[in-house]
Amino acid sequence: MAAFSSFQVPFDPLSEQVFVNEVRVMDSAGKTISTGKVSDYYVLDDRSGAEASQKKVVNIPVPGLEPGCQLAVIISRRQVGHLDEFPFLVHSFSCTVPVRESILFLRGETRGLKSIASPEMEPRRVPEGQYWRVVDPMVGRWEPQQPAAAEFLPMIWVADASAHWPVLASNYIASISNRLEPDASIRDHARSLVAGLQNNEAKIAAIARHVQSNLTYKTIEFGRRARVPNKPADIVRNKYGDCKDHAVLLQQMLEAAGVPARLALVGHRGPVLKELPSLDQFDHMIVYVPETGRFVDCTDKGADAAHAIPIGLAGRDALILEATNPHFETIPSYPENASGIEVQRNLRLVDMADVVTEETLTLTGVHAAYLRDFLLQIPPTSRRMMLQRQMGMADVELSDFRAEPLDEPDAPLQLRCTYTCKKQLHRLNDQLTGILRAGFERSYLTADPVDNRLTPFETTIPLSVHSTVSIDIPEGFRAEEAARLVPQLDSRFAVCKGQIQLEGRKLKLEFECRQPKVKSKASEYAAYRDTMAQALALLEREVVFKAVSR
Repeated sequence: MAAFSSFQVPFDPLSEQVFVNEVRVMDSAGKTISTGKVSDYYVLDDRSGAEASQKKVVNIPVPGLEPGCQLAVIISRRQVGHLDEFPFLVHSFSCTVPVRESILFLRGETRGLKSIASPEMEPRRVPEGQYWRVVDPMVGRWEPQQPAAAEFLPMIWVADASAHWPVLASNYIASISNRLEPDASIRDHARSLVAGLQNNEAKIAAIARHVQSNLTYKTIEFGRRARVPNKPADIVRNKYGDCKDHAVLLQQMLEAAGVPARLALVGHRGPVLKELPSLDQFDHMIVYVPETGRFVDCTDKGADAAHAIPIGLAGRDALILEATNPHFETIPSYPENASGIEVQRNLRLVDMADVVTEETLTLTGVHAAYLRDFLLQIPPTSRRMMLQRQMGMADVELSDFRAEPLDEPDAPLQLRCTYTCKKQLHRLNDQLTGILRAGFERSYLTADPVDNRLTPFETTIPLSVHSTVSIDIPEGFRAEEAARLVPQLDSRFAVCKGQIQLEGRKLKLEFECRQPKVKSKASEYAAYRDTMAQALALLEREVVFKAVSR
């Protein structure tokens, strides 16, 4: 009942209109019980994707639904504007609830189309058009660490058979050519930024940093009705822009500084299907520098844009928009040292129960970029509260918090904080015992529980964690020898080690964990969770302090 009490229909207001033609609830005999009302429907921002965009969702409540009823919902879409080719169609046969069969039917003349289906299936032709049918498709539900839906759900992609990549790219470049005309003020400004710099590496870094820090990112996803950027002079005057504006300004300034650069189209939603040429496969624009082979995305406000792999795009294909030779290049995959977290945590006991912690967390690479960008989007007065919630530390008393430097994306990000964990140690007769709770790194080492996992999972960013934890031994007590742990880790998911030893009046724990990039089956998720739980156990060690006889 709950699953069908309302429908959510995503759409792009820049390129399409959605019409709710019918919402009708019937009894088992087919008699109408209730119908939907337009006044009850409402529109919200679509927040389902990893990237913010202009997309919306129509919410359609279903009135009067009861067990045993039949339900009819008819929705139609209208593409806005003139279509030069059939719009790229992506369809999943899965639903969030079990269905007996799922059918995609294309009405009309379909001989000018071509398609790719996964799993492979041939369309069935009828006089009115053609259709594809999947019996008992798998349920499409969200689960943590899920890869792109196209990698595991039954899907179909349909495109115009007459389309060709060189023609599409050349036509697109021609359509924005008046936005790419050299501007004297932009040229002079670019040259002033690189004056005195001796090599192109330094020039790329200086110009990328300038664009990254001087433009505010306004998220309008690259799409059929949002493909034309502003002119560079207008972008500079506005001091804001979407991905196209960031890319065009960066490309023009690099060219003016003597660094060859090309615009590039990329997609966050999944791999590009090169067999089905269509610009609708792309949702983002960045810049490609042929000399270095690097891709630069100045909308990544938390990353070292000149050197970092654009966030969320590692290993993806990019369409390079060269007028004479449009072609594909592959964005590099993340290296083994893509991300690192160093933790220094000092603990002291208060009132024989509470633990006061002074912690320094130093992040580098991709995780530093993600967290810096997250913090930059939050008002300074709310950062402490939001970070506690994000890191699963809402139950501690955070008395001091600093994150720096937020305005230097090429530097490591440091979080410094002081917090109190209540009743962490407990006294029984002459002993104090408790668990050394992990700090902010805990959120990176925890695998979320999933009941009866259905979908594959992946770790996309290699991560290394190194934690050094020291706790002052309370006056009048001595530390008992810690139990020796011998974890049985699955090296596909993590390689870890941890040891605890006595150093004077301190107990010191050293912990290291390396998580590689990996793709795994749903059936392996239990082994993954078990490995991460054992890894965390190496960090969250039990300590025992025994009173010293006087």
